[in-house]
Amino acid sequence: MKRVITVIGAIFLTGLLAGTAIGSDKILKMSTTTSTQSSGLLDLLLPEFEKDTAIKVKVIAKGTGAAIRDGQDGNVDVIFVHAKGREEKFVADGWGTKRYAVMHNDFVLIGPAADAAKIRGLSDGGRALGKIAEMKQTFISRGDDSGTHTKEQFLWQESGVALVDKIQTIVKKGKKKEVSFQMPAGSVVWYLSIGQGMGKTI
Repeated sequence: MKRVITVIGAIFLTGLLAGTAIGSDKILKMSTTTSTQSSGLLDLLLPEFEKDTAIKVKVIAKGTGAAIRDGQDGNVDVIFVHAKGREEKFVADGWGTKRYAVMHNDFVLIGPAADAAKIRGLSDGGRALGKIAEMKQTFISRGDDSGTHTKEQFLWQESGVALVDKIQTIVKKGKKKEVSFQMPAGSVVWYLSIGQGMGKTI
């Protein structure tokens, strides 16, 4: 099984190459999140990296879960994702050789200006989700095994709300896959898991 390196930022790619298997054609395959790709960060960093190293980087953008599976399947040299617990498990289980933390994400809840759940100004995400559940306000989840979905799952666990297990089949880029997650008990009316990326969810 091919070993890969788990990375949270392209900034450290130069230093990582000593531990990464690069073919004679000098192409580095990196699976990263759609959010990273959409941010424009790689458009700034990769040309400089390629100029300095003569190594081309092939970027494959998808959700965190799918990017991690790329690493487990040996399809890429580097993964650039954002789900700390899953990254640490990836390395601990022997799929990767090293994890580097480079950036952090802010998890932001967005909703109507009326704010019926009265969560504006709260800095505790778990408490905010608890209030949404209490008020039975519509909540739209990506439900796609992405890093954002992983963080949402963590916050529901922190909320103190009773949760139930759910398995849902989603279709992304024409491919079906099953996603396992937890959702608030009795929430089938107001909790919507749509199995889509950030843009469509918003």
